[in-house]
Amino acid sequence: MLKRTIQRIDAALKHISIVKKDITGISLEQFKNSDILVRATAFSLSQIGEQMVNIDKNLEDDYKDLPWKAIRNMRNIIVHVYDKVKAEVVYEIATKDLESLENSLLKIKADLEEQL
Repeated sequence: MLKRTIQRIDAALKHISIVKKDITGISLEQFKNSDILVRATAFSLSQIGEQMVNIDKNLEDDYKDLPWKAIRNMRNIIVHVYDKVKAEVVYEIATKDLESLENSLLKIKADLEEQL
């Protein structure tokens, strides 16, 4: 169970890294004008959410500072109501929220690896 959870965290971290690489130095206007970049970033956010949805639910009690419900909700919106997703929201999440999520996931991963 721990190894699978770590694999899911690694997959989420991979997508965080991809998003950071893709949007570094990109302004909101540049982002909004690039359909490809908006779709790619939204896809990566959905993949991050997918991994988070499938992480061991017991971790939610141990890491209450992580916005588990918001991450699941964003994934659901992107996957099920994509035409309602606003580029500004995707950009804000990518530029403001992923850094703290990455730090939290790295902490969780380190804690889990100590248990192996």
